[in-house]
Amino acid sequence: MKRASRLVALLLLLASPLAARAEDVGSVASSNGQADIGRGGQWTPAETGMPVQLGDQLRTADGRLKVVFQDESVLNLGENTSLTIDDQVFQPQQGTFKSLMKLIRGKVRATV
Repeated sequence: MKRASRLVALLLLLASPLAARAEDVGSVASSNGQADIGRGGQWTPAETGMPVQLGDQLRTADGRLKVVFQDESVLNLGENTSLTIDDQVFQPQQGTFKSLMKLIRGKVRATV
């Protein structure tokens, strides 16, 4: 019984970092004014080069934000915009490309 408990504990310990690891899907190309990235309940000011991950929420107040994704598509968020990155799949070898985002408010221009 102790051996089985130890094995389960070891598997959980090894699996938790993999499950918690977020997937980078793009990066901030530019930002000006107030623009933030929300991740894990915390907001961070967006800076050029900062990674964008699945599940991130992007928001602007009096600023603008430009994000470039792995498939080289570009999102330009206008002022007072809030958007969530729900899904982003880029597998050119398999011919699989998919983006799913939720525009909560504001304006976005996409170049794909």
